[in-house]
Amino acid sequence: MSRMIFQQLGIILLSILFLATLYLSIWIGALIFGFVLIWIIFGIFSIRYSPFIRSVCKLSGLKREIVISFDDGPFPNTIKVLDALKKNNAKACFFLTGKQVEKYPEIAKRIAQEGHLIGNHTYSHKVKSLFCGSAGYQNEIEKTNEIIYRVTGIECKYFRFPFGVTQPINAYVVKQKRLVSMGWSIRSLDTLSKDNSAVIRRIQKKWRPGYILLLHDQLPQTIDILEGLFEYTVKNKIKCVIPNL
Repeated sequence: MSRMIFQQLGIILLSILFLATLYLSIWIGALIFGFVLIWIIFGIFSIRYSPFIRSVCKLSGLKREIVISFDDGPFPNTIKVLDALKKNNAKACFFLTGKQVEKYPEIAKRIAQEGHLIGNHTYSHKVKSLFCGSAGYQNEIEKTNEIIYRVTGIECKYFRFPFGVTQPINAYVVKQKRLVSMGWSIRSLDTLSKDNSAVIRRIQKKWRPGYILLLHDQLPQTIDILEGLFEYTVKNKIKCVIPNL
């Protein structure tokens, strides 16, 4: 199946080049070919604009709500994240990797018990998993679903692509598994910035009703970011909710 998808993409690109060259000119054909190729590459690395799968990056119909999501856990630091959420009566989405759930099953159980949404984030979350083919990617998803269900009793309905990369083979597998792909509207860049106040300002500047915020629960600075975020949400009467799609 993975080979077939790439063959289809190749045929489409070559067809565009041939038709444009035949009816227009070789330069215009090359220009159109390049544009389509850039569009495909951009779509692979931009989950909001992927041509291969529709991802939920914003919730409609909300007035003063935001969705907080955490990737890659659970980790020991997730306990502090859960404490902060509980203290502020906030719900969040946790996209868990299978290997981390195996390491910290009790934390995964607590996430479920406290009413947070749990989603599938593949088993290994490794770069090589992006290119492991349809069978390998399906195994990453199915293995994680089984682990999460065994530990928490939750059947995952939501999926987040590692690194936000939605290449066509993996997008096809997610569709076949009938999972809802969830992206984000606000990328906090918490893994890159060492200035917590800058991260908080970035979130405040970009916030809109129904936007989905991306954070990472393994980072020690996440707690400080959450404290600043909750000060802002309380002051502005913004609720932290989870989707029900």
